[in-house]
Amino acid sequence: MVNSALRKLNINHKLEIIGNPNLFSDYKVSNPPALIINGEILVKGYIPTQEEMIKILSNKK
Repeated sequence: MVNSALRKLNINHKLEIIGNPNLFSDYKVSNPPALIINGEILVKGYIPTQEEMIKILSNKK
C-alpha cells in the first residue's frame, strides 16, 4: 500500500518494514500496523485506503 502510494506520488524513498514487536514500544505503538516517517507516527492501528495513504504521504512531501 505504501509503495504504491509512493509510486503514484513519484516519490523515491526506501521503505523499511519493522516486524519486531520490541521496537513498537520505542515509538509508543500499542496497536500495529503503524506508519512512522522521521519519527512521526502518521498511521496507527489500521490500514488506510490507498487514497488515504496518498493524502497522508503528499502532506509529507
